[in-house]
Amino acid sequence: MGAGAAAGVKAVVNEAKPKDLKDILAECSEADRQKLLEALGGVPAKPKAAMKIHGMSVSANAMVCLLLAKDLGCGDLENCDLMSGAHLKPEFIAKNPFHQIPTMEDGDFCCAESNVIARYMASTMGSDLYPADAKLRARIGFAMDATGGQIYDKVIVPLVYPILGFAGPNADPAKALKDAKEALDNYTKTFFGQGKFLCGDKLTIADYKAIPYLLLCTADGFDKKTGLAVSDHVKTYCKNCSEAMSNFSCLTDAFGDFSMMKFFAAKLADAKDFDGEKVTAGEEVGPAIVTGAAVKDEKGMKIHGMPLSANCVGPVMAAMDAGCGALELCDLMSGAQMTPEFLKKNAFHTVPTMETSDGFCTGESATILRYVAENYSPDLYAADPKAKAKIDWAIDATACVIYSKVAKPLMYPVFGFGPAPEDQAAANKSATEALDMYEKAFLKGKFVNGDKLSIAEYKVIPFLFGVMQPAVEKKTGFTLSDRMKKYVADFMASSKSSGMLESAGGFSIKEYAATKE
Repeated sequence: MGAGAAAGVKAVVNEAKPKDLKDILAECSEADRQKLLEALGGVPAKPKAAMKIHGMSVSANAMVCLLLAKDLGCGDLENCDLMSGAHLKPEFIAKNPFHQIPTMEDGDFCCAESNVIARYMASTMGSDLYPADAKLRARIGFAMDATGGQIYDKVIVPLVYPILGFAGPNADPAKALKDAKEALDNYTKTFFGQGKFLCGDKLTIADYKAIPYLLLCTADGFDKKTGLAVSDHVKTYCKNCSEAMSNFSCLTDAFGDFSMMKFFAAKLADAKDFDGEKVTAGEEVGPAIVTGAAVKDEKGMKIHGMPLSANCVGPVMAAMDAGCGALELCDLMSGAQMTPEFLKKNAFHTVPTMETSDGFCTGESATILRYVAENYSPDLYAADPKAKAKIDWAIDATACVIYSKVAKPLMYPVFGFGPAPEDQAAANKSATEALDMYEKAFLKGKFVNGDKLSIAEYKVIPFLFGVMQPAVEKKTGFTLSDRMKKYVADFMASSKSSGMLESAGGFSIKEYAATKE
């Protein structure tokens, strides 16, 4: 905004009533709002393009962060060419031991995972894209985690990645299409219908997370090549985002043929047509958005789940240690998660699901952990944005890396939750490497947050505790390192509720594992 234009705007606004200025600001995009406030002297000018988003312009994961960084005016793309192995160079691994994109670099501080980076940028820039309202913040977290766990895992990976050449063809195309439709149906039933965006009529970081993935599903010919057509709800949502996000062209054509949508369009043109029956997804929308403060002095929070589930027991222990809630058994074996009563709480029919004493519900373990910490046990999180981002990164690294490389190939087959890997020795080696990366990235001290216990431990320890059970060691040949065993022991000594890992009426992780020896 030039000096003359700024002076003109200032003169007009000086004549406006306060409510008129508020309306003007509400109608601005985030980037324009920042420019206007700076011109008026309402906020100090912020450094521009200081953060580097290491990634590739064709990557939807990286574009989550780049689009947000550009709109906030705080960062730009630093190309990391995966094809040439740039992510495996020592200088990159020093930034991110997991050698993944996106990775954000802000001076001497680095973190990874798109959700983590989005929270960090919004927080450090003082943006209202991540509002303080407790229940709205939980909805944002749930939406972001569901975008990753449902839309990315069940729509993008099986339908988009084979077209892009990032994955091979599906072994069971009919099942892949069925799962993709269910995921998108549940997503719109949960997050659409109450405003232009996922959390109402104002953009949040949840929209920056969702838009690259949902936009791919609206590409011309997507239904013809994949069998999945998206509803008008999804198309309208993408249009709303395109009009509200100042740098939406990052997704469409800002990088020429290597822009995400142009690159995908070229690949779509060469893909084979889908030869089965097509389906349409995302036609239903959800209930009213719940906002407001968390229940004061909460004692009756229910964490629906099972004690033998590592995903569930972490949030349960955090709630118990915070004195705000406890486990509410949801017997997956009998299909309790598929009852109409449960589906009203969580359309994705997943555990853990949190239900507060005033009836507010949300899903995803990371979201629940964050809700418990922010509202009832702040010592388990952090006030400093960098310390908070490190905790968040450890949580998401557990969900993405420790879960897939450690829990699924080692713990789950022994527990009867999935098939054993074809090559156990290779799986054991991969698990060891993943845990080494976790240690290098996060364990400079006793815990992720130095000597202070954090919600990162409540997320990862149940999985580590599970793989160190005698039945798992005996059947897989995998042994947890001494450092990780100490990590588990330090948590057990610091958490009053950690005994739940050992004893829960015959259904704790330890008790259940003992039945498999």
